[in-house]
Amino acid sequence: MPTPYDEWFDRFVDPAGPGASVAVELKGERIYVAQRGLANLEWRAAVGPDTVFRTASVGKQFTAAAIVRLAEAGELTLDDPVASHLPALAGSAVTIRQLLSHMSGLGDYTEDPHFMTYEVRRDHTTAELVAIIQALPIRFEAGARCEYNNSNYVLAGAVVEACSGQPLDGYLEAMLAPLGLAHTHYLHDRAIVPQRAAGYAPGPVNAPPLAMTNPHGAGALGSTPSDLLTWSRALREGRVVSPAGYHAMVTPVRPADGVDVTRGLGLFRHRVRGETVICHSGAIFGFRAHLAHWPAHDLTVAAMANSNPFPVEQLAHGLARRALGLTDVVHTAVTLGEAALAACAGRFQFHTTEVLDLAPAEGALASTFPEAGSRWRPCGDDCFFLEGDPEVTFRFVDGGRSAVVLADYRTPMTGRRIG
Repeated sequence: MPTPYDEWFDRFVDPAGPGASVAVELKGERIYVAQRGLANLEWRAAVGPDTVFRTASVGKQFTAAAIVRLAEAGELTLDDPVASHLPALAGSAVTIRQLLSHMSGLGDYTEDPHFMTYEVRRDHTTAELVAIIQALPIRFEAGARCEYNNSNYVLAGAVVEACSGQPLDGYLEAMLAPLGLAHTHYLHDRAIVPQRAAGYAPGPVNAPPLAMTNPHGAGALGSTPSDLLTWSRALREGRVVSPAGYHAMVTPVRPADGVDVTRGLGLFRHRVRGETVICHSGAIFGFRAHLAHWPAHDLTVAAMANSNPFPVEQLAHGLARRALGLTDVVHTAVTLGEAALAACAGRFQFHTTEVLDLAPAEGALASTFPEAGSRWRPCGDDCFFLEGDPEVTFRFVDGGRSAVVLADYRTPMTGRRIG
């Protein structure tokens, strides 16, 4: 008989389409491990418990842990200038801590259309990636604010190599070896990886090619949900870094503007439904991943999918609610007139640089946020919920239409009208 976990999971995956894999651990017990869909559409191979998915940016915490280990070994300090380890960045005042907390102000190589369309298909050495990043325009003064940036973790990976004298993949493999993570590796293209999932884009069609040297320390690992749970517990229990090191990783670093105080070292610390959640999501060509820990309940959930987009956060948080005996949010859509919807239209920017764009569309508001084709349904004069995920809402907060507060699977944040 299907469990509440099964019923929830079944909502998300077509058995004949790209798949997903999940694992839930409560107080040290694996209470739910399951898979749905296909790991490879061409071979009609089902996702299994050992199917390997790209972790994408969930892997940033592995790179951050490597840096913390090197700091604890006396090979560096978190407040060293990055340039003291990477001479190619001579003249930069950015520190290692600012890299790991996304406060560097450096340009993001993954926002360069040429690189992401063409260069991303071929392998690059670490030195080549550092040179590409070094040539990008500076966005803001280091430490001034937080802005998520994949370049930070490529450079952090380069620091690991410089300080350890090993390639990043070798250092990470040695760090992980004692933990028994049989399915977690740097996911090289040429390596024979048993049960490696193929990745898919909407259609579904095969995801665009991506040479896996390019994500580097920002997200080049492969893993399984069960391995991620094992990793998370080992990290929390002091088997990867010291308890003080883990505390540093989960403690947000405050930028000068004081706006975004959610970013630790490779991990976010959010407040969702009044609970602290230590987490990170990932998105990469053909894959999505999410790993989240609720410390007050010793609950950890991992969800991975071999298609992008895929609502891994919605899936994971729904499983968490069932583990904790919480109910799902239900909203009833109301009718707003054309004039009222037109007054809501516009563009609202958050400190994350994400933009919520809104346009009236058949009794709702159409948007490309959080994904292309999104629809926001009114549940009041000032409140809207995301069609397909009523846990995600925004509301106008200023008595007018100049600002919104977004509540999703992160700490609520305010967006200001920019158009």
